Amino acid sequence: MAQLYKHGDTWFKVKRQIAHHTIVDKHGNTHLDMLKALQDELGCNHTLKTQTHYLVCERIEDAVYTE
Repeated sequence: MAQLYKHGDTWFKVKRQIAHHTIVDKHGNTHLDMLKALQDELGCNHTLKTQTHYLVCERIEDAVYTE
């Protein structure tokens, strides 16, 4: 079962959680290119940041009712 995460009014399906310290170099710089590559590899369209992790996510679109 997928983990869901609500950010503001938007829901996301979390595909991968990555601890902050695993994406930081020895100078404390975050390797955003690594996060972007992982996001592309997983077919995700968002990466969110919590206090301890980056969440590589897919945005859940609102349902549209049609007749």
